[in-house]
Amino acid sequence: MRSLSEVLPNVFDYYMSFLLQKTNIHHNFIDYYCEVCFKLLKMQLSFTFSKSMIYKLKAKVYALVLKRGIMMSMGTILVIDDEIAMRALIKSFLVPEGYLVKDASNGMEALEMIFVESPDLIIVDIMMPFMDGYTFTKELRKTSDTPIIFLSAKGEEWDKVKGLKLGADDYLVKPFHYGELIARIETVLRRSSKHYRKVLTIKAGPITIDVENHLAFLDGKEVSLTLKEFGLLSLLVTHKNNLITRNNLMATIWGPEYSGTERTVDTHIKTLRLKLKQHGVLIKTVWGLGYKLEV
Repeated sequence: MRSLSEVLPNVFDYYMSFLLQKTNIHHNFIDYYCEVCFKLLKMQLSFTFSKSMIYKLKAKVYALVLKRGIMMSMGTILVIDDEIAMRALIKSFLVPEGYLVKDASNGMEALEMIFVESPDLIIVDIMMPFMDGYTFTKELRKTSDTPIIFLSAKGEEWDKVKGLKLGADDYLVKPFHYGELIARIETVLRRSSKHYRKVLTIKAGPITIDVENHLAFLDGKEVSLTLKEFGLLSLLVTHKNNLITRNNLMATIWGPEYSGTERTVDTHIKTLRLKLKQHGVLIKTVWGLGYKLEV
């Protein structure tokens, strides 16, 4: 019997030939196209697939399609939980469904990410260090109507009522079933799609940020910024009068895998100050630590 490594290239070649005929492929079509590939291979190679072989092949196809960015995204979901294992579990549920998943370990980290990632929905735990889920939701609701689902081991009615009153759209108690989580996500997204704006306009002194449309204004006039400059300014405006360290700026704007030095942040801040003209002095350097916008 041929090995999986010998058969997979053929399966993927057939699969890609179907994908290339379409511009967007919904994740629900993966099983259908896999079955077509299996039938074609069986006819051409006289190869019989066992159930375990089919399962492994489909898993490989999912991974390859996601890696090559062909699958049409169902939306971006931000998962906030201090437990790495829980974040990984939720991601393992959502990625095969076609969602792009971002994650954060606490509310403070998430607030720094959200205006850059602009998620379609947020799943947040309650009990976390630095900033818990309740405080995160209260802060987020000052500037954003992005749908929120609480996912917590706290299952008392009072906990649910508090979360919903703070602005959450749903509340799911741990442990939860995979199917229920997916169903609740789909319901919240469907219900909210007609009624919410992802991010409201954020203002700090003479600076106005329209995060959804990626526009920045200075005294009412649009300022031309690069993607990185816009991300930096959005964070500074969102956390006005608060220090943001260079490490946090790098992790949020450039990503945790970025291997450059902190001088990269300094260079972008220098350019950003020049573009803000006389208002560039509002960006203060906290020596040895990072920056803050004083207004």
